[in-house]
Amino acid sequence: MDENKVSYLKLVNSPTQANDGKPGDATHDQEALIEVSAGQDRPAGQIIPSELSDTLRNMMGLLALPGLWVGRSGQGILKLTFEAIERTLPIRFIYSEVQLEPHSVYASLMWDRQFESGDQLGAWQPALNDFKQLAMQEAQPYTHILHGETLRLIKLRLGYGPTGGTIWFGSQKPDFPSLTDLAFIRSAITLAGTGLLTARAQQETERANRAKDEFMAILGHELRNPLAPIMMSLDVLKIKNKGDLPNELHIIDRQAKHLTQLVDDLLDISRITAGKTTLKNDLVNLQDVLARAIENCTPLLNEKRHHFSKSLSSEHQHFVRGDAYRLIQIFSNLLNNAAKFMNEGGHIYVGSTLSGNMIEITIQDQGPGIPAELLPNIFNMFEQGRQTIERSQGGLGIGLSVVKSLVELHKGRVQVESVEGHGAKFSVLLPVANDAGQMELVSDKTAHTISPKKILLVDDNVDAVQTLAEYLELIGYNTTTATHPDDALSVMPEFNPDIVILDIGLPGMSGYELATLIRKNARQAPFMIALTGYGQQKDIAMSKQAGFDIHLTKPIALEALEEALSRLDNRST
Repeated sequence: MDENKVSYLKLVNSPTQANDGKPGDATHDQEALIEVSAGQDRPAGQIIPSELSDTLRNMMGLLALPGLWVGRSGQGILKLTFEAIERTLPIRFIYSEVQLEPHSVYASLMWDRQFESGDQLGAWQPALNDFKQLAMQEAQPYTHILHGETLRLIKLRLGYGPTGGTIWFGSQKPDFPSLTDLAFIRSAITLAGTGLLTARAQQETERANRAKDEFMAILGHELRNPLAPIMMSLDVLKIKNKGDLPNELHIIDRQAKHLTQLVDDLLDISRITAGKTTLKNDLVNLQDVLARAIENCTPLLNEKRHHFSKSLSSEHQHFVRGDAYRLIQIFSNLLNNAAKFMNEGGHIYVGSTLSGNMIEITIQDQGPGIPAELLPNIFNMFEQGRQTIERSQGGLGIGLSVVKSLVELHKGRVQVESVEGHGAKFSVLLPVANDAGQMELVSDKTAHTISPKKILLVDDNVDAVQTLAEYLELIGYNTTTATHPDDALSVMPEFNPDIVILDIGLPGMSGYELATLIRKNARQAPFMIALTGYGQQKDIAMSKQAGFDIHLTKPIALEALEEALSRLDNRST
């Protein structure tokens, strides 16, 4: 070791002395370090212009770092920061212990750009423990021999409180850290601290979103399961009585459908806001869509004795690209709103006009209208007009938000015109499909002839499985039921079903597991339908992976169930 370095080491390792002989003058100590260790003939602490220019350039380079942090974890942010420091300064060693999450400490060692996780530090750990025990003051340099190398070490704090951490920097440079070195390092880790706070906030947001999605999935399952046998029982009664039901049952039917719509809207807005909604890209006849939407709203229109009229062009068909089910949902929502908020005996008008490559569907009512102050926010989630204390109109204030989101997913737009006291007019504008003559149209209703096929129904909800079996028997299928996976497996060899309809949330094993076993052991693979209260995209993907042919969500409309069954009938013919 040369004489300058020896003098330098003695100075650093001895108590700091100020001009008056008292210890603790850090400024005097820093000036002495630069003077002795730099070995240059200039006043202590003076920065030459070239150093200042380099420092400013390096500082400007740091401004690019936050742009690289987007979407990265706290660990990734620290790694990029350390790399930026190491590439700019003569850093030989970086070791950090930073609490990235409340119960997770991230320990990282960088030696010649080699990053290792905390459980891989191995032979380095004794040396690291050694200098971590040193009584180092923050940002004050200390000389230490680590693995045979003489290093100048400093310790800096990253953040404060329980979510902060400590970072040690080591260099073989005799005057490390110079004033410019320290300024650059401090700037870099200050930026990193801000990035870590952002990453933590993002992680918390993602964690909250996952918890919300899980809750919504459970909520949907728990609400849909009891609705399924209620709706199916009503459908069975309609078949048995040829549609002639007591008024009380009609009330139950309407209110159950209303509750189903609320559940669907609530789950839809959760999926839409999370960006998890996917649409089919079929060629759809808008007149068929409107006919189905009007059919869905007819019970409410009749109940409130509304008058209804429409003026849809019959000279030519209007086709759009999109998802027929979602388009029906859009117009059903708007028609239901018009009927619900209008006094008995009102009038609803539906019309269509073609302008260039856009088709405009308007729904106009004679209801109370929308207050001017509410109009700009009418499509916002949970936005509602003035409510009386009895909340006779009901609703969650999410239906129009769902409409707006679904229309925009179809590359269209929705708008409203209204004067309070004089009704409202909602307009949905959608791009007209330019390839209507090139593809077979998607039909909303699939006609088919039911063949006497055998269906195995598996659901631990006894009411649900029995009512579904009764309905299927009424329309010509041969059924058997099971409420436990073991029972389903035991009847498979003898019954040998053509179709298996499974619930997913079964006791003992999931419907996914049961489906795999049935396919594996069946003499001939049956047509598999998942009928479940779980209806998120991940549930549908898991159904497909487990071998299901179709995924249906409870409570299932009879038309949708018959269409699903028809796929096997049509495939067999």
